[in-house]
Amino acid sequence: MSKALCIRPALLPDLAALCRVRYAEMPGIHADRILASDGVASAYLVAARGQDIVGFGVLQIERPERWDDPHGQFPMVIDLFVDAAQRGQGYGRALLGAMEQLAAACGKAALHLSVEPLENPRALALYRRLGYAPLQDAPYHSQWRFTDSQGVEHSGAEWVIDMRKPLDKS
Repeated sequence: MSKALCIRPALLPDLAALCRVRYAEMPGIHADRILASDGVASAYLVAARGQDIVGFGVLQIERPERWDDPHGQFPMVIDLFVDAAQRGQGYGRALLGAMEQLAAACGKAALHLSVEPLENPRALALYRRLGYAPLQDAPYHSQWRFTDSQGVEHSGAEWVIDMRKPLDKS
């Protein structure tokens, strides 16, 4: 018998399972996201089959005061990840659908996200199938940096395309 998929808020007891899915060496990222998730300014969701977490999604509904990202449009999906062994089963679609519903319930007209089209063509194809339209013709170079609550600094750079999808608020 197959376990049903459940999309629900991430909880602190999920920390070890989330680290097994991604960011194993950086548990502070998950802990910070769980603690910040209030369903109003941000939401951290997990895709779970029974007790197994197979993926997660982070929706930033409102721009945090500490962010200075010049490209960010909100609400924004800031992370969406499904365990490599679980991909192709609709978990990413389900997580994104839940984030779209949450953003619409908060009165938002559209949902934004960024994708690395060369590094992650599979995600780009998924987003296009789900109605997301690119906002640029070509990728641009994006850099990011933040320090988690454990004092660990994280930074990176990537070539991304921003995408947008109008939301049905009905």
